[in-house]
Amino acid sequence: MMALMLGLPPTAPGSLTAPPNPREALSYLHELRRWRDDLRTVLNSADRRAQVASATDEFTGDLTLAMSLAESIARRTEELILVWDGGRVGPQQLASLAQLIWGRLPDSLGNPSAFSLSEATTLAAALEARLESRLAADSIAGSGAADLIEPLRDTLQRCRTLAETLGRRAGEADDLTQQLEAALAGTGGPAQVGAVVTRISETADLLERDLIKQTSLRTSVQSQAAELTARLSALTELEVQVRELAGRCRDKIADPPRLAVPDPTVLGCVPPIPDGPAEPGAWTKSRAELDTYRRRVDQVEAALTEAQRRFAAPLTERAELRGLADAYRTKAGAQGLAEDSALGASYERLRAVLWHAPGDLSVAGPLVRSYVALVQEALLLKGKQAGSAAPELGMKGEVL
Repeated sequence: MMALMLGLPPTAPGSLTAPPNPREALSYLHELRRWRDDLRTVLNSADRRAQVASATDEFTGDLTLAMSLAESIARRTEELILVWDGGRVGPQQLASLAQLIWGRLPDSLGNPSAFSLSEATTLAAALEARLESRLAADSIAGSGAADLIEPLRDTLQRCRTLAETLGRRAGEADDLTQQLEAALAGTGGPAQVGAVVTRISETADLLERDLIKQTSLRTSVQSQAAELTARLSALTELEVQVRELAGRCRDKIADPPRLAVPDPTVLGCVPPIPDGPAEPGAWTKSRAELDTYRRRVDQVEAALTEAQRRFAAPLTERAELRGLADAYRTKAGAQGLAEDSALGASYERLRAVLWHAPGDLSVAGPLVRSYVALVQEALLLKGKQAGSAAPELGMKGEVL
């Protein structure tokens, strides 16, 4: 990225006794605000470069004075903008603008300084130019890579931390750190230092990327192994439940599903993962083994789930048929049909099948449906008889 070049400060319009006209004031404020922002940017950049320079103390005085002037210029710019008030100015406001432009700037304690705004901008520009010239001559600050140094040190520290976690490649980060410090402490010129710092930065970025990928892979493999261990334990518990369900189904149902209950022990143990430092490719191989094992776990889990569904279905159907039969028996009793011989005989026939173990659902189902139909028919007949037995009424409600 190309560094920002500070241009000349804007020329102040008017004088202390001759206020600028509104157009001149507006143009000056526009240019001053832009120049103030540029000054802040270039001084911040100079400060960062001076902090890593080979002779940091040599830049302190100029930087301190330039920063102080920049702060005073920024405060006076805001005062000018406030008086300008979006262009709502008259002679009195224009006179105030002239006073702010050509009057003395206050120092950090609020006392009048030796500089007007115009003089302060000129001095600040001169200080910045001198700083830039001296920094450019410094072997580190003028390398063009000064802004990379602190981020590069942070990157190398992260690489060391990642390498310690992985237990490998720690020497690479240490070697790059030694190369960086040697270049910064050496006698090479700015171009040489810049080339070395740029090369180390690019190498460190690649190293960090690889270490992050390896750390992520290791974390993923560890998480996958833990998940598969938990799933294997859950499958063992599920197998016990399904075997108990299958036993009840075979005891209670005449024609139970002919289905074997899968045994999770055929899966064996979860494949081991590397413990401690491992050779390159060990974690990738481990992930491939875990992926294969996961697919086998998925198959056993699906088979157990299907067996659970198949064995539960007949027991559920039997419970539903029993509930339906009892509900209609209760309904018939509530309507005074408890002594109906036909209904009683139908209910006893279905009960002999449905409450018998092992019960034949292919026989019980039709018997329950037949009983439900008989109850509905008996209730309908009773309703018709009750309607025909009611006395007929004449036009005015008298009994005929």
